[in-house]
Amino acid sequence: MLKRIKILIIACFCLSLPVRAEDLSLRYLEQKQTVQACLEYVLQNTGYEAEKLILNLRSCLPEVSLPQGKLSFAVSGEVKEQVPSRLALRVEVKVDQHTVTVLYPVFDLDLNTGVLVTSCWVKRGQIFSSANVREKEMPLSDLPPRAVTDFAQIEGMLAKVSLPKDRVICLHHSKKIPLVEKKQPVKIICYSPGLRLEARGMALSEGSAGEVIRVRNMDSKKVIYAEVMDKGLVSVKVP
Repeated sequence: MLKRIKILIIACFCLSLPVRAEDLSLRYLEQKQTVQACLEYVLQNTGYEAEKLILNLRSCLPEVSLPQGKLSFAVSGEVKEQVPSRLALRVEVKVDQHTVTVLYPVFDLDLNTGVLVTSCWVKRGQIFSSANVREKEMPLSDLPPRAVTDFAQIEGMLAKVSLPKDRVICLHHSKKIPLVEKKQPVKIICYSPGLRLEARGMALSEGSAGEVIRVRNMDSKKVIYAEVMDKGLVSVKVP
């Protein structure tokens, strides 16, 4: 019984305590509000699409208490259309047009972009096609050098190396279909002003159109460098 009476007395005492007006009038600025204001500022000052833009906060923002009233932001800072990049902004936090505080957030600016990846295991020598390639959205900062972003860059080309599923395809992973195979007999055409000669040769390496390969002249037994012109056909320009 005594315990119950004590509990009732404590409860009545707590209820009778005055509530400070400032406790009810204050609120706190949320980090996502500041980030959203900065995001809108970047979109207004660039040609980036909202669904592709990535803005990652790098700095720590202090806790800010705000009085009641209409909240607004005045964001300023130089925004360059260069990604990935580091972006520093100045954010003036206002309530009813009165400045409460100024923040200096720092962001990593990035963009999502479409890149081609393998949709299954692609063996060396296999032709890239819609059956083994798909598009995937990735941040630009995560892309390896010479990543393929357009299927036309590798359409009908061969895989230089075996690639596992979901591997980003780079230009150095592909090669043109060779017109001349290694150890294949070829016709050598020698060009010079007013002269055209033909000879028999043996390709010492494979090559695609426009590539220069080593060829052995079967008549002279000399090794020369010749440009691949067509299937079984190479040419040499003589000064």
